[in-house]
Amino acid sequence: MFLVRDPRTNFLIFTHEDPRTDGYLGAVESDVALQYPLDVHEWPDGARRPEIAVGVGGPDRKEYRVFRFDEDRRRAGYERVHGTPLVFRSWTDYALRQMWEESLKELPEWVTLNSGAIPAWISLPTAEQKHVAERLQHLRRLKPEEWTKAGIRRVDDSVPTYLLRVTSELMLFFKPEEGGIRLEIENFARQETLDRFFATRKESVGKS
Repeated sequence: MFLVRDPRTNFLIFTHEDPRTDGYLGAVESDVALQYPLDVHEWPDGARRPEIAVGVGGPDRKEYRVFRFDEDRRRAGYERVHGTPLVFRSWTDYALRQMWEESLKELPEWVTLNSGAIPAWISLPTAEQKHVAERLQHLRRLKPEEWTKAGIRRVDDSVPTYLLRVTSELMLFFKPEEGGIRLEIENFARQETLDRFFATRKESVGKS
Protein backbone atom coordinates (compact mmCIF):
# COMPACT_ATOMS: atom_id res chain seq x y z
CA MET A 1 0.00 0.00 0.00
CA PHE A 2 0.90 3.68 -0.27
CA LEU A 3 0.36 6.53 2.17
CA VAL A 4 -0.25 10.21 1.43
CA ARG A 5 -0.79 12.79 4.18
CA ASP A 6 -3.25 15.49 3.15
CA PRO A 7 -2.35 18.60 5.21
CA ARG A 8 -5.58 20.37 4.21
CA THR A 9 -7.83 17.79 5.83
CA ASN A 10 -5.50 15.98 8.28
CA PHE A 11 -6.39 12.74 6.51
CA LEU A 12 -4.02 9.80 6.21
CA ILE A 13 -4.82 8.47 2.72
CA PHE A 14 -3.91 4.83 2.21
CA THR A 15 -4.16 3.69 -1.41
CA HIS A 16 -3.70 0.36 -3.14
CA GLU A 17 -2.35 2.03 -6.27
CA ASP A 18 0.64 4.38 -6.44
CA PRO A 19 -0.68 7.99 -6.26
CA ARG A 20 2.17 9.14 -8.49
CA THR A 21 0.68 7.26 -11.43
CA ASP A 22 -2.32 9.61 -11.08
CA GLY A 23 -0.08 12.66 -11.22
CA TYR A 24 0.25 13.26 -7.48
CA LEU A 25 3.36 15.39 -6.89
CA GLY A 26 3.60 15.35 -3.10
CA ALA A 27 5.41 13.01 -0.73
CA VAL A 28 4.38 9.35 -0.90
CA GLU A 29 5.28 6.56 1.53
CA SER A 30 5.62 3.27 -0.34
CA ASP A 31 5.29 -0.35 0.77
CA VAL A 32 3.32 0.42 3.91
CA ALA A 33 0.97 -2.02 5.62
CA LEU A 34 -2.27 -1.12 7.39
CA GLN A 35 -4.18 -3.05 10.02
CA TYR A 36 -7.66 -1.61 10.40
CA PRO A 37 -9.76 -3.96 12.57
CA LEU A 38 -13.46 -3.63 11.82
CA ASP A 39 -14.40 -3.71 15.50
CA VAL A 40 -12.50 -0.56 16.50
CA HIS A 41 -15.62 1.53 15.84
CA GLU A 42 -17.99 -0.67 17.86
CA TRP A 43 -19.62 1.09 20.80
CA PRO A 44 -21.65 -1.34 22.96
CA ASP A 45 -24.31 0.04 25.29
CA GLY A 46 -22.77 1.33 28.50
CA ALA A 47 -19.25 1.15 27.14
CA ARG A 48 -16.86 4.01 26.67
CA ARG A 49 -17.04 5.82 23.34
CA PRO A 50 -14.18 4.78 21.01
CA GLU A 51 -11.42 7.35 20.54
CA ILE A 52 -9.70 6.18 17.39
CA ALA A 53 -5.92 6.40 17.40
CA VAL A 54 -3.41 5.55 14.67
CA GLY A 55 0.04 4.18 15.37
CA VAL A 56 3.08 3.13 13.39
CA GLY A 57 5.60 0.46 14.29
CA GLY A 58 7.80 -2.25 12.91
CA PRO A 59 11.54 -2.22 12.29
CA ASP A 60 11.22 0.12 9.30
CA ARG A 61 8.20 2.11 10.56
CA LYS A 62 6.04 0.81 7.74
CA GLU A 63 3.40 -0.98 9.80
CA TYR A 64 0.37 1.21 10.55
CA ARG A 65 -2.46 0.14 12.80
CA VAL A 66 -5.75 1.68 13.91
CA PHE A 67 -6.63 1.33 17.61
CA ARG A 68 -9.87 1.93 19.49
CA PHE A 69 -8.13 3.88 22.25
CA ASP A 70 -4.78 5.61 22.54
CA GLU A 71 -3.85 3.50 25.57
CA ASP A 72 -4.24 0.43 23.33
CA ARG A 73 -1.70 1.97 20.99
CA ARG A 74 0.75 2.63 23.82
CA ARG A 75 0.42 -0.91 25.18
CA ALA A 76 1.14 -2.30 21.71
CA GLY A 77 4.29 -0.20 21.50
CA TYR A 78 3.25 1.81 18.44
CA GLU A 79 4.24 5.44 17.92
CA ARG A 80 1.34 7.90 17.66
CA VAL A 81 0.44 9.19 14.18
CA HIS A 82 -1.89 12.17 14.03
CA GLY A 83 -4.63 12.13 11.44
CA THR A 84 -7.75 10.27 10.35
CA PRO A 85 -7.13 7.12 8.27
CA LEU A 86 -9.00 6.59 5.01
CA VAL A 87 -8.53 3.77 2.50
CA PHE A 88 -9.05 4.18 -1.25
CA ARG A 89 -8.18 2.23 -4.33
CA SER A 90 -6.38 5.20 -5.87
CA TRP A 91 -5.52 8.87 -5.31
CA THR A 92 -8.01 9.80 -8.04
CA ASP A 93 -10.83 8.11 -6.10
CA TYR A 94 -9.98 10.18 -3.04
CA ALA A 95 -9.62 13.42 -5.01
CA LEU A 96 -12.98 12.91 -6.71
CA ARG A 97 -14.66 12.27 -3.38
CA GLN A 98 -13.22 15.51 -2.00
CA MET A 99 -14.40 17.44 -5.04
CA TRP A 100 -17.79 15.78 -4.81
CA GLU A 101 -18.31 16.61 -1.14
CA GLU A 102 -17.18 20.20 -1.61
CA SER A 103 -19.37 20.78 -4.65
CA LEU A 104 -22.42 19.26 -2.92
CA LYS A 105 -22.53 22.29 -0.62
CA GLU A 106 -24.01 24.26 -3.51
CA LEU A 107 -27.09 22.02 -3.77
CA PRO A 108 -30.16 22.41 -1.53
CA GLU A 109 -30.53 19.57 0.97
CA TRP A 110 -33.78 18.43 -0.66
CA VAL A 111 -31.99 17.71 -3.96
CA THR A 112 -30.15 14.46 -4.65
CA LEU A 113 -27.92 13.45 -7.54
CA ASN A 114 -28.31 10.26 -9.52
CA SER A 115 -24.98 8.42 -9.69
CA GLY A 116 -24.93 8.98 -13.45
CA ALA A 117 -25.07 12.76 -12.93
CA ILE A 118 -22.12 12.93 -10.53
CA PRO A 119 -19.32 13.25 -13.15
CA ALA A 120 -21.18 16.01 -14.98
CA TRP A 121 -21.92 17.88 -11.74
CA ILE A 122 -18.29 17.76 -10.61
CA SER A 123 -17.14 19.08 -13.99
CA LEU A 124 -19.41 22.14 -13.87
CA PRO A 125 -17.70 25.46 -13.07
CA THR A 126 -18.64 26.93 -9.69
CA ALA A 127 -20.67 29.69 -11.35
CA GLU A 128 -22.84 27.15 -13.16
CA GLN A 129 -23.30 25.10 -10.01
CA LYS A 130 -24.62 28.26 -8.35
CA HIS A 131 -26.98 28.84 -11.29
CA VAL A 132 -28.30 25.28 -10.87
CA ALA A 133 -28.95 25.88 -7.17
CA GLU A 134 -30.73 29.17 -7.90
CA ARG A 135 -33.00 27.64 -10.56
CA LEU A 136 -33.87 24.76 -8.25
CA GLN A 137 -34.72 27.17 -5.45
CA HIS A 138 -37.08 28.98 -7.84
CA LEU A 139 -38.60 25.66 -8.87
CA ARG A 140 -39.18 24.86 -5.22
CA ARG A 141 -41.57 27.80 -4.96
CA LEU A 142 -43.77 26.44 -7.74
CA LYS A 143 -46.40 23.74 -7.58
CA PRO A 144 -45.87 20.81 -9.99
CA GLU A 145 -48.94 21.89 -11.99
CA GLU A 146 -47.22 25.26 -12.56
CA TRP A 147 -44.03 23.80 -13.99
CA THR A 148 -45.19 23.81 -17.62
CA LYS A 149 -46.05 27.52 -17.50
CA ALA A 150 -42.58 28.18 -16.09
CA GLY A 151 -41.00 26.54 -19.14
CA ILE A 152 -40.27 23.20 -17.52
CA ARG A 153 -40.97 20.37 -19.93
CA ARG A 154 -41.83 16.76 -19.33
CA VAL A 155 -39.47 14.70 -21.45
CA ASP A 156 -41.76 11.71 -21.94
CA ASP A 157 -45.34 11.15 -20.82
CA SER A 158 -44.48 7.59 -19.83
CA VAL A 159 -41.77 8.57 -17.33
CA PRO A 160 -41.76 11.33 -14.66
CA THR A 161 -38.63 13.05 -15.98
CA TYR A 162 -38.55 16.80 -16.60
CA LEU A 163 -36.18 19.14 -18.40
CA LEU A 164 -35.20 22.37 -16.67
CA ARG A 165 -33.19 25.05 -18.47
CA VAL A 166 -30.54 26.50 -16.18
CA THR A 167 -28.86 28.87 -18.65
CA SER A 168 -29.02 29.31 -22.41
CA GLU A 169 -26.43 26.56 -22.76
CA LEU A 170 -27.05 24.26 -19.78
CA MET A 171 -30.01 22.05 -18.98
CA LEU A 172 -30.72 19.44 -16.37
CA PHE A 173 -33.08 16.49 -16.26
CA PHE A 174 -34.80 15.83 -12.97
CA LYS A 175 -37.35 13.52 -11.43
CA PRO A 176 -39.71 14.66 -8.65
CA GLU A 177 -39.95 12.51 -5.54
CA GLU A 178 -42.42 12.50 -2.66
CA GLY A 179 -44.90 14.57 -4.65
CA GLY A 180 -42.32 17.16 -5.59
CA ILE A 181 -41.03 17.69 -2.04
CA ARG A 182 -37.68 16.25 -3.12
CA LEU A 183 -35.98 16.22 -6.52
CA GLU A 184 -33.43 13.89 -8.04
CA ILE A 185 -31.16 15.25 -10.77
CA GLU A 186 -30.79 12.51 -13.35
CA ASN A 187 -28.30 14.23 -15.65
CA PHE A 188 -27.05 17.44 -17.25
CA ALA A 189 -26.71 18.36 -20.92
CA ARG A 190 -25.29 21.14 -23.04
CA GLN A 191 -27.52 22.69 -25.71
CA GLU A 192 -24.76 22.19 -28.27
CA THR A 193 -24.60 18.48 -27.49
CA LEU A 194 -28.36 18.02 -27.80
CA ASP A 195 -28.48 20.04 -31.02
CA ARG A 196 -25.81 17.83 -32.50
CA PHE A 197 -27.47 14.62 -31.32
CA PHE A 198 -30.90 15.63 -32.59
CA ALA A 199 -29.64 17.39 -35.71
CA THR A 200 -32.46 15.92 -37.78
CA ARG A 201 -35.09 17.73 -35.75
CA LYS A 202 -36.34 21.13 -36.94
CA GLU A 203 -36.31 22.55 -33.42
CA SER A 204 -33.48 22.29 -30.92
CA VAL A 205 -34.27 20.10 -27.96
CA GLY A 206 -35.05 22.14 -24.88
CA LYS A 207 -35.83 25.33 -26.79
CA SER A 208 -39.32 26.77 -26.74
